[in-house]
Amino acid sequence: MSATGQHATPFFFNVVPLYNKETYVRHCVDSILAQTIGDFELIIVDDGSTDKSAEIAGSYSDSHIRLFRQANGGVSVARNRGIAEARGKWVAFLDADDEWRFLFLQKVADCAGRFSQAGEIYVLAAHIRGGRNATPPAKIPSEPGYEFFGNVLKLASLIDHN
Repeated sequence: MSATGQHATPFFFNVVPLYNKETYVRHCVDSILAQTIGDFELIIVDDGSTDKSAEIAGSYSDSHIRLFRQANGGVSVARNRGIAEARGKWVAFLDADDEWRFLFLQKVADCAGRFSQAGEIYVLAAHIRGGRNATPPAKIPSEPGYEFFGNVLKLASLIDHN
Protein backbone atom coordinates (compact mmCIF):
# COMPACT_ATOMS: atom_id res chain seq x y z
CA MET A 1 0.00 0.00 0.00
CA SER A 2 1.04 3.57 -0.57
CA ALA A 3 1.28 6.28 2.07
CA THR A 4 -2.30 7.29 1.29
CA GLY A 5 -3.58 3.81 2.08
CA GLN A 6 -4.31 3.05 -1.56
CA HIS A 7 -2.77 0.17 -3.48
CA ALA A 8 -0.38 1.07 -6.29
CA THR A 9 -2.90 -0.71 -8.50
CA PRO A 10 -6.39 0.32 -7.36
CA PHE A 11 -8.99 -2.42 -6.99
CA PHE A 12 -11.54 -0.48 -9.07
CA PHE A 13 -11.22 1.97 -11.86
CA ASN A 14 -14.42 3.80 -12.54
CA VAL A 15 -14.87 5.10 -16.07
CA VAL A 16 -17.32 7.95 -16.63
CA PRO A 17 -17.80 9.07 -20.24
CA LEU A 18 -18.89 12.69 -20.18
CA TYR A 19 -20.69 14.66 -22.86
CA ASN A 20 -22.90 17.67 -22.06
CA LYS A 21 -24.15 16.51 -18.65
CA GLU A 22 -23.49 19.64 -16.59
CA THR A 23 -26.79 19.21 -14.73
CA TYR A 24 -25.88 15.70 -13.56
CA VAL A 25 -22.10 15.27 -13.44
CA ARG A 26 -21.62 16.61 -9.90
CA HIS A 27 -24.14 14.07 -8.52
CA CYS A 28 -22.37 11.30 -10.43
CA VAL A 29 -18.88 12.22 -9.21
CA ASP A 30 -20.08 12.81 -5.64
CA SER A 31 -21.73 9.38 -5.57
CA ILE A 32 -18.44 7.74 -6.57
CA LEU A 33 -16.37 9.75 -4.09
CA ALA A 34 -18.85 8.84 -1.31
CA GLN A 35 -18.22 5.11 -1.73
CA THR A 36 -17.20 3.31 1.46
CA ILE A 37 -14.38 1.50 -0.34
CA GLY A 38 -11.53 3.90 -1.03
CA ASP A 39 -9.38 1.66 -3.22
CA PHE A 40 -10.36 3.13 -6.59
CA GLU A 41 -9.54 5.66 -9.23
CA LEU A 42 -12.09 7.68 -11.15
CA ILE A 43 -11.38 8.30 -14.80
CA ILE A 44 -13.60 10.91 -16.41
CA VAL A 45 -13.32 11.23 -20.17
CA ASP A 46 -14.82 14.45 -21.45
CA ASP A 47 -15.86 13.65 -24.99
CA GLY A 48 -15.89 17.18 -26.39
CA SER A 49 -18.60 18.69 -24.19
CA THR A 50 -19.83 22.11 -25.27
CA ASP A 51 -21.44 22.97 -21.92
CA LYS A 52 -19.77 23.30 -18.47
CA SER A 53 -19.51 19.55 -17.85
CA ALA A 54 -15.72 19.37 -18.12
CA GLU A 55 -15.30 22.51 -16.00
CA ILE A 56 -17.43 20.97 -13.24
CA ALA A 57 -15.56 17.65 -13.42
CA GLY A 58 -12.24 19.51 -13.36
CA SER A 59 -13.21 21.50 -10.26
CA TYR A 60 -12.51 18.53 -7.96
CA SER A 61 -9.11 18.30 -6.30
CA ASP A 62 -9.48 14.68 -5.16
CA SER A 63 -6.47 12.45 -5.86
CA HIS A 64 -8.77 9.61 -7.00
CA ILE A 65 -9.83 11.59 -10.09
CA ARG A 66 -8.12 11.82 -13.46
CA LEU A 67 -9.82 13.89 -16.16
CA PHE A 68 -9.06 13.43 -19.85
CA ARG A 69 -10.40 15.62 -22.63
CA GLN A 70 -10.79 14.64 -26.24
CA ALA A 71 -12.67 15.61 -29.35
CA ASN A 72 -16.16 14.14 -29.58
CA GLY A 73 -15.98 10.56 -30.76
CA GLY A 74 -18.98 9.01 -29.03
CA VAL A 75 -19.57 7.16 -25.79
CA SER A 76 -17.77 3.97 -26.87
CA VAL A 77 -14.64 5.89 -27.82
CA ALA A 78 -14.74 7.70 -24.46
CA ARG A 79 -15.16 4.43 -22.52
CA ASN A 80 -12.32 2.81 -24.45
CA ARG A 81 -10.09 5.80 -23.69
CA GLY A 82 -10.93 5.42 -20.01
CA ILE A 83 -10.01 1.75 -20.08
CA ALA A 84 -6.72 2.54 -21.88
CA GLU A 85 -5.81 5.07 -19.16
CA ALA A 86 -6.81 2.84 -16.24
CA ARG A 87 -4.51 1.18 -13.74
CA GLY A 88 -7.03 -0.81 -11.66
CA LYS A 89 -8.03 -4.45 -11.48
CA TRP A 90 -11.80 -4.15 -12.06
CA VAL A 91 -13.51 -1.66 -14.36
CA ALA A 92 -16.81 -0.14 -13.27
CA PHE A 93 -18.76 1.94 -15.78
CA LEU A 94 -21.11 4.72 -14.76
CA ASP A 95 -22.72 7.21 -17.10
CA ALA A 96 -22.39 10.87 -16.14
CA ASP A 97 -26.13 11.23 -15.57
CA ASP A 98 -26.31 8.26 -13.19
CA GLU A 99 -25.17 7.69 -9.62
CA TRP A 100 -24.44 4.90 -7.15
CA ARG A 101 -25.69 4.27 -3.66
CA PHE A 102 -22.85 4.65 -1.16
CA LEU A 103 -22.25 0.89 -0.59
CA PHE A 104 -22.26 -0.09 -4.27
CA LEU A 105 -18.52 -0.62 -4.80
CA GLN A 106 -18.14 -2.39 -1.45
CA LYS A 107 -20.90 -4.83 -2.39
CA VAL A 108 -19.32 -5.48 -5.78
CA ALA A 109 -15.90 -5.98 -4.12
CA ASP A 110 -17.46 -8.44 -1.66
CA CYS A 111 -18.98 -10.37 -4.57
CA ALA A 112 -15.68 -10.35 -6.46
CA GLY A 113 -14.03 -11.87 -3.39
CA ARG A 114 -16.79 -14.40 -2.84
CA PHE A 115 -16.89 -15.46 -6.50
CA SER A 116 -13.20 -15.32 -7.38
CA GLN A 117 -13.79 -17.33 -10.57
CA ALA A 118 -15.76 -14.41 -12.04
CA GLY A 119 -14.05 -12.54 -14.83
CA GLU A 120 -16.93 -10.10 -15.16
CA ILE A 121 -19.71 -9.00 -12.85
CA TYR A 122 -22.96 -7.70 -14.28
CA VAL A 123 -25.31 -5.80 -11.99
CA LEU A 124 -28.89 -4.88 -12.79
CA ALA A 125 -29.83 -1.28 -12.14
CA ALA A 126 -32.74 0.46 -10.50
CA HIS A 127 -34.36 3.45 -12.09
CA ILE A 128 -35.14 6.22 -9.63
CA ARG A 129 -37.63 8.94 -10.52
CA GLY A 130 -38.55 11.70 -8.12
CA GLY A 131 -36.72 9.94 -5.29
CA ARG A 132 -38.75 6.74 -5.75
CA ASN A 133 -37.67 3.43 -7.20
CA ALA A 134 -39.42 3.19 -10.57
CA THR A 135 -38.20 -0.34 -11.33
CA PRO A 136 -40.98 -2.90 -10.86
CA PRO A 137 -40.41 -4.56 -7.44
CA ALA A 138 -40.67 -8.04 -8.96
CA LYS A 139 -37.37 -7.40 -10.75
CA ILE A 140 -35.44 -6.41 -7.63
CA PRO A 141 -35.23 -9.21 -5.07
CA SER A 142 -34.53 -8.29 -1.46
CA GLU A 143 -31.45 -10.53 -1.42
CA PRO A 144 -28.96 -10.46 -4.29
CA GLY A 145 -29.45 -13.48 -6.49
CA TYR A 146 -26.75 -14.65 -8.84
CA GLU A 147 -25.97 -17.00 -11.69
CA PHE A 148 -22.94 -17.73 -13.84
CA PHE A 149 -22.68 -17.68 -17.62
CA GLY A 150 -19.16 -18.97 -18.24
CA ASN A 151 -17.02 -16.65 -16.13
CA VAL A 152 -19.64 -13.86 -16.07
CA LEU A 153 -21.35 -13.40 -12.72
CA LYS A 154 -24.81 -11.86 -13.10
CA LEU A 155 -26.11 -10.31 -9.90
CA ALA A 156 -29.84 -9.78 -9.75
CA SER A 157 -29.48 -6.75 -7.51
CA LEU A 158 -27.18 -4.86 -5.21
CA ILE A 159 -29.88 -2.36 -4.34
CA ASP A 160 -30.08 -1.17 -0.76
CA HIS A 161 -33.82 -1.03 -0.09
CA ASN A 162 -33.50 1.08 3.05
